[in-house]
Order: sequence, then C-alpha cells, then structure tokens
Amino acid sequence: MTKDEKRKLIKEVVPNMVIESVKDNKWFCEQDVDYIENFDGDAFQDAIRGRFTNGKYTISCEEDFGGYEGAGEKTWVVYSLKDNETDEVIYFKLNGWYDSWNGTEWENDFVIVNPKEVIRIEWREE
Repeated sequence: MTKDEKRKLIKEVVPNMVIESVKDNKWFCEQDVDYIENFDGDAFQDAIRGRFTNGKYTISCEEDFGGYEGAGEKTWVVYSLKDNETDEVIYFKLNGWYDSWNGTEWENDFVIVNPKEVIRIEWREE
C-alpha cells in the first residue's frame, strides 16, 4: 500500500470509528465531530484510550509524549490502524505543541510513521 493509499484509508475509516465509539458518551457534543474529522489531537486522546475495534479494523494508541506542564513544548501521539482481516498495520502520528497559557495546540493533519528500533548510549553515574 502506498503512502497516499494509507492516508486515504485513515481519513476514510478512522474519524467514523472514533465518532461511532464516543457518540453515546454523555460529554460528546456535535462540535466534537469537526475536531475528530480534522484529526485534532485532544479529541483523539479523549476518544481513544487504549484500543477499540469495529470488527474490520482496530485502532490503538501506541505511544504519546508531552502535552502537559513540565514536559516541554513538543507533544505528539502515535496511533495504529490494523486491518483485522489482513493483519496489515498503518501507524500515524499527530504532532503538536504545549504552552501553559494556551494548553495543547495540534497541527492540522497527521503523518504516516513506522516503528524503528533505536540503540543509544546513556551516561550513568557509578
């Protein structure tokens, strides 16, 4: 699957799954639909805790970073979309920034990412 095909699939499948999973929540409102359809990170983090499935696909929160006081300016969250019939997994990342005056602001789109193992050196006191 090409990058463009992955983006198209995510845009077609993910917002509908997220909306369907949270629409019965007492805090859900119609304004949330716009946020979810535009991949707003706050709306996704509120909606996707752990993982959920619609049978054909499973969405999972894989990792998140920052977005709160003391964590620095940069924040992001990575989700996976798994096709349960083919076991193909697509990872996508929402990027944003945090400041104490305005809270978390998110970029208007997501990026396709892939996991990569990284080995690094840490310096520790003896």
